[in-house]
Amino acid sequence: MRCDAYIYELNAMLGRHSASKTDNKKMNMETKFRRDLEDYLAYNLYHASTNATEKAKLRKSLIYYVVLLVLFFGTIAYSINSDYHSLHIYIPFAVIVTILALLYPRYLRRHYKKSLSKQCKDTYKNNIGKEITLRINDDSIQTKSEDEEVTISISQLTEIGETGQYYFLKLLSGTAIIVPKDKLKNLDEFKITINEIAKKMNIEHKINLDWKWK
Repeated sequence: MRCDAYIYELNAMLGRHSASKTDNKKMNMETKFRRDLEDYLAYNLYHASTNATEKAKLRKSLIYYVVLLVLFFGTIAYSINSDYHSLHIYIPFAVIVTILALLYPRYLRRHYKKSLSKQCKDTYKNNIGKEITLRINDDSIQTKSEDEEVTISISQLTEIGETGQYYFLKLLSGTAIIVPKDKLKNLDEFKITINEIAKKMNIEHKINLDWKWK
């Protein structure tokens, strides 16, 4: 009986020791990848579609456009109606304004994407195609390329955005670390690390696997 109790206590102690070692396991992940123009463009489009300020700008542009359409065609319709004195004159112009207003958001998004693509090409031309080494541990996040090495505190991470193709690690500075999933050889390990960070640091992990710029 005493022997059984001793064995039980010994197993319990070993169990607690094992759990302690697991809990104290240090996070240390390294991965390498390259970014192309599409990766930088994808982040900027994602930011524009999820950031409240950028979304407000797009809405304001749409409202201005509709107001200008109404004023322009309304003025023409009013000039014509001054001769005919019939409300039916306004109907064709109302139809034209409605059609143009419905088509404009698609045009605006295409124009915005084209404009951003040119901007990204100029801004990131020196970074495109270069190999990046990303290291994440309990205290810091480090990015290293042939030109520079940057290490920041893990506390600078404010939000994790995830789409079907990317991880966007948003930082306190307003920038983000863009991680393309399809270029990671150790994607499963990276996923585990990201989930650990989000849990440990109580960081919001926004998952939108179906996101795309429409």
